[in-house]
Amino acid sequence: MKKKTEAKRQAIVDIAAEVFRESGFERASMSEICRRVGGSKATIYNYFSSKEILFFEVMHQANDAEFRAVHAELDHAADDIAEALRNFGNGLLTFIYSPAILALRRQVLTNIGHCELGRTCYELGPKRSMQEVSEFLRAAVEKGKLRLCDPAVATLHLR
Repeated sequence: MKKKTEAKRQAIVDIAAEVFRESGFERASMSEICRRVGGSKATIYNYFSSKEILFFEVMHQANDAEFRAVHAELDHAADDIAEALRNFGNGLLTFIYSPAILALRRQVLTNIGHCELGRTCYELGPKRSMQEVSEFLRAAVEKGKLRLCDPAVATLHLR
């Protein structure tokens, strides 16, 4: 069995992105992605267990930089916690209601019972975001910038 490589994985993601852009998710096929990548379907399925998971990886890579930029507003060195949270909130709302994220959310909801896409999306999106907000609030409490609270509960209230 051949060894998985990051370069091959990225090549599959890049070509899948082209196919999804050209054909849309429903009409895109793993056969077409395989044809363009070269090799067998087994190779692609060795990297990605389903078309849905591959689609999510394409969307994740396309949106991860923006996700990180929004969460960078949670500046642990900020003196004005309220301003940092407002900036974060405005950025987060813009991000989660962007056409790309709405398309991903529709795809997840459409296929929620058929694959691991929902869990993967939750772990890399909302769960990851809530952990970052909780860490920001925990640090603010430790620095005395916020009154004593449970950061996880405060994150849920903020959400």
